[in-house]
Amino acid sequence: MAVLIVSVFVLIFSLSVRQVTTPASASDVIQAGVAVTTDIDRTLAADAGELRASAQSGAAGAYAIPGYPLKVFLSRDEILNSSTPQLRRIILERSAAIVYQQGLKAFDRTGRQSLGRFSSQGLFDLTVGQLSHATYDRASFAAATALLLVLISAVGLVLSSEGWGRMRRLGVAIALGAVPGLLLSGLAWSVAGLVGGGDAFETSLRDIARTVMTVPLRNYAVTLLLGCVILAGGTLLARTAPSALETASEAAEPAEVATEQYAEHSREELEELEV
Repeated sequence: MAVLIVSVFVLIFSLSVRQVTTPASASDVIQAGVAVTTDIDRTLAADAGELRASAQSGAAGAYAIPGYPLKVFLSRDEILNSSTPQLRRIILERSAAIVYQQGLKAFDRTGRQSLGRFSSQGLFDLTVGQLSHATYDRASFAAATALLLVLISAVGLVLSSEGWGRMRRLGVAIALGAVPGLLLSGLAWSVAGLVGGGDAFETSLRDIARTVMTVPLRNYAVTLLLGCVILAGGTLLARTAPSALETASEAAEPAEVATEQYAEHSREELEELEV
């Protein structure tokens, strides 16, 4: 049962990470983080006019954004035919794609970047920086491995139990595997709420972290509910219906009695013939 409990915990955790780091899910979160980190609204307010003037007077195929820390390029048509909100959306979508593929290395053009774990950049790394393709691949592998262990250990648990006890033990193992994850996710969600205060950057990271932690919190809660339902179902069935083993035993008793009577009768007939 211990293997099943640990496997359930790892499976739900890795599935939650995989769910958060899918390209579609991660993009929105990364965009929110990049928007705060790069202060894109101020950048566009200051440089959008210059960017349009350069595109109008030039004939280059792509233009970099002045003062923007990521290597995002816009075409001449995009610059001239898009409003500032449209440019913002295009820039953030491409920025999110770059960060998703490269991680925080995308911000480091010198190769000598060092982040303090408790600095604002370090907090950014702990939240947005982990939403990458590499994390998605690792979570997918971990989920596949944990799923295999769950199936094997669940089959072993069922085969080693009898009657409705199989169902009850399976429910207990699933519930116990979900409880630590639910507690840890809830604790992380609560701790994330302590970050921020009056700092707009850290407040935004707090909201992002809470959005991310909501996924495992919800998944562990659903898993705990599933385990409790299976446990309750097994307990109810055990009280209201006879076990298959008991039924088979009761059905076998008359047959055994009849067989013994027949054998006794046959012995008596043989004894009479011998006499």
